[in-house]
Amino acid sequence: MFRWIAGLTTLSFASHTKANKEMTAIMTKHSTSYNFRVRDEEGKSHEEMLVATVGKVDPKRHLVSASIHYQPFIYIYCHRKMELTS
Repeated sequence: MFRWIAGLTTLSFASHTKANKEMTAIMTKHSTSYNFRVRDEEGKSHEEMLVATVGKVDPKRHLVSASIHYQPFIYIYCHRKMELTS
């Protein structure tokens, strides 16, 4: 059974730091690959880009997806900390 106090508990500093490092590594990987994709697009026509990206992973979509996935965790953690310190 879920207890209401569970919503006020925070992760330990070590586990929160580990999660932040993993999240940062994922976001860095996606942003780097997106940067390469944008540089490759320069000077190419729309048809050339369609042919060049067939069957490849879209780094922008993964970057947006990862940021949407991790955003609630950051917000909830900060909100819990503010409640506990006030």
